[in-house]
Amino acid sequence: MPSPPRSGADGGVRRMRPVRCSATVSRRRVAVIGVAVFAFLFSRLVPTTTYINMFLAITSAMFFGAGVCIIGGFYWRKGTRTRRNS
Repeated sequence: MPSPPRSGADGGVRRMRPVRCSATVSRRRVAVIGVAVFAFLFSRLVPTTTYINMFLAITSAMFFGAGVCIIGGFYWRKGTRTRRNS
């Protein structure tokens, strides 16, 4: 059985200072803004081709159709009825 990690001056695990709530919120805001800027610049600099647009159109149509089937199965009168095997 391994020994538990040691803490202190002998090279063990150090405890980090607790982060203030405002610092956490501002870090998350900076991360979200960074992702948004990256997505905007990537979409402006990399040209989309017809193949990518067709792929997105076909997959979105398939997901929309599957969603309609699932919701119809949930809310249709015969969709959730159980049958007896007798």
